[in-house]
Amino acid sequence: MYLNEYLLKYCKDKNIQIIINNLSGAAIEISNNIRKIEDESNKEKVNTKNVDGDTQKPLDILSDEILIDFLKKSPVSAYASEEQEGFVDFKNENEFIVFADPLDGSSNIDVNVSIGTIFSIMSRNKLSLEQAFTQKGSKQKSSGFFVYGPKITFFLTVGNGTALFSLDEAKNQFVLINERLSIPKVTSEFAINAAYSRFWNKRTSQYIHNCQKGEDGPRGKDFGMRWVGSLVADASRIFIRGGVFFYIQLTQELSISRVDYV
Repeated sequence: MYLNEYLLKYCKDKNIQIIINNLSGAAIEISNNIRKIEDESNKEKVNTKNVDGDTQKPLDILSDEILIDFLKKSPVSAYASEEQEGFVDFKNENEFIVFADPLDGSSNIDVNVSIGTIFSIMSRNKLSLEQAFTQKGSKQKSSGFFVYGPKITFFLTVGNGTALFSLDEAKNQFVLINERLSIPKVTSEFAINAAYSRFWNKRTSQYIHNCQKGEDGPRGKDFGMRWVGSLVADASRIFIRGGVFFYIQLTQELSISRVDYV
């Protein structure tokens, strides 16, 4: 089953179908650009910061531009991205808005680690765009992420569980691999940035300590640590093999501002 057939089966809103199909087209183009051989002497020609303070690489900006081009052709009224302040107003009254990280994990490009694109489709709820992007409690219509690795995969939900697709490069279409993913309840892996162990609370420290004790510890089994630091790569592994991903973001005052558990 191809992506479009899956959407016809599980997504009743034709506008959402169009947006997701166009996002998949953008992902294919982003992936093609990632795989191009670059001139190493020009690779770091962009040295700007995004709104989160991360260094922008040329592919970050290009990926953002590609998403904008594809979303302009979609029933989307506006788009917000990690790569720019505010939002892009497409000057229409369409019902949906899109949030995205155009190229998650781009700091790993140089070492050829899996990176990806994350998105969320939300209802505008007939609000002004300023209100729509800050509204509380709005029901998410769809979300997903693409992983650009040895193969191109796509994790998607339209409210019917999470489905997994893989790109058939010969046909340039995403093919359904698993119609309803279920995260395994039992695993032998965990992922955490050990460099921030000094900031962990007692419960987090105890959890990791118990995993590290292996067969001799309270969990009675050996664990392996799998840390990439690219959310799409770590989340992809967890969806398929189970486990947990702890990401700790620090404020300038060096206090924990957020811990994400996947």
